[in-house]
Amino acid sequence: MLSISVTTYQPGSQFAWYMYNTTFEVEAYITFPNGSTVKSGSFNAYIFTTHGLLEEVPLSFNKTSGLWEASVYVKPGSPPNVWTILVNGTSGAYSGAGATDVYIGVGISIIFQYPTRTRRRYLSTSPSQWRSTLCTPTGPL
Repeated sequence: MLSISVTTYQPGSQFAWYMYNTTFEVEAYITFPNGSTVKSGSFNAYIFTTHGLLEEVPLSFNKTSGLWEASVYVKPGSPPNVWTILVNGTSGAYSGAGATDVYIGVGISIIFQYPTRTRRRYLSTSPSQWRSTLCTPTGPL
């Protein structure tokens, strides 16, 4: 069985959180059971969203880095939230799979919670009375 380690990146992005109208790179480090790098074969990245399979992207081997690579464009209107990137394929008699998750679109994070006091002098736990800040991978909006 092949060992497949999958990661993603985008220049300028600190986290695996990508916006619409951008492209991110999928990289897979693929090795045989003896630890040697797989340099030939057929490998694809399958992009799954909360709506199912979005697309299939072939990977190609980069001789300089020793990694299998593909580019994924995040089309406007694609489903937001978590996408799972599943890389699998074969080289000779060996096969394997590996996966990672990425986050797509604008998200909301509650950064500070400010409970408010009511007449009965207890703290409110109602989320509607908390302040929140809208954040993107590059910081608060």
